[in-house]
Amino acid sequence: MLKQKKKMLLKGVIKATIGVSLIIFLVYKFYNKKVERLDYSFNNFYLFIGLSFILLSFLVVVLRIHTLICKYVKNFTETFRVFLIGWFFSNVLPTNVGGDGYMIIYLKKKASSMTEAITLITFQRFVSLMVIILYGIGYLMFYPNWINKMSLNVNLNFGNKILILLIFLTVFLGFSFIFRKKTGILFYKTLKFLINYKNILKEIDFKKHIELILLSILYQLLRLGGFYFFLLSFNQKVNILALLFIMFVVTVGSLIPISIGALGVQETLFTLGLSTLGVAVPIAIIVSFINRGIFILVALIGGFFFLVNKNTNQKYSEINKHVY
Repeated sequence: MLKQKKKMLLKGVIKATIGVSLIIFLVYKFYNKKVERLDYSFNNFYLFIGLSFILLSFLVVVLRIHTLICKYVKNFTETFRVFLIGWFFSNVLPTNVGGDGYMIIYLKKKASSMTEAITLITFQRFVSLMVIILYGIGYLMFYPNWINKMSLNVNLNFGNKILILLIFLTVFLGFSFIFRKKTGILFYKTLKFLINYKNILKEIDFKKHIELILLSILYQLLRLGGFYFFLLSFNQKVNILALLFIMFVVTVGSLIPISIGALGVQETLFTLGLSTLGVAVPIAIIVSFINRGIFILVALIGGFFFLVNKNTNQKYSEINKHVY
């Protein structure tokens, strides 16, 4: 058990280091003399609208989750509380669990099986992911030359690009080596789980599938509106369809588990992506930091609920036990 805790701590430290390193890189680019000075007008009203849209997007996520687990919880408030605690796990705690893991363990006590709990929690996220991925694929079909725009406007020389590539390659190989012993077992368990997963999905009403798709589309649109108004607040106008594609890139990139809550990964991808749309690098960095700030604020609210929970230590131990 002690060995497992040390391994968990080591991976947490590695993830935190990678995330902080990426943030430091962005801050360096902000203050680099080669980057244009920050001298732009600011609109508080647009910033407020952007914040409202982003906060509403969290409410939509809770509605999406509640659609599938409503029969296992007392009310919408309970779903909201569980989501907030899960968000705390995903964005603050250096664990391997994440918000979905917390919600799955919580739901397991009320659902008929662990497989059902996993299915209900992950399926709603899968639907939302497919919505943005399908858009991304469609965008590439109509604008296949988007990658040619990736001059990145961040003054990266050839040596820096090679260094970044080597860092990501090293991290990938390192994680592959650490988890090499679990690969075979994981494959077998995944195959068995998918069979049960399919059977459980058959029991979900078609109406709920439609609700999940509509809520997922609404979630992406609210996020899009939030980022669009953030940029407008700094007088930065962008093509809204291209901005949604950048959101697709960030979403897919954030799935790579190399930092806590995709810290640094999201900010870097947003900065690089927005710069291709002509957004000034300092503004792109600030907008990405605003987004991270909202994430942390919501996570801290979840942390408060987690700490006042009477069974906090027991649930935390149970969650970590299931991870290993």
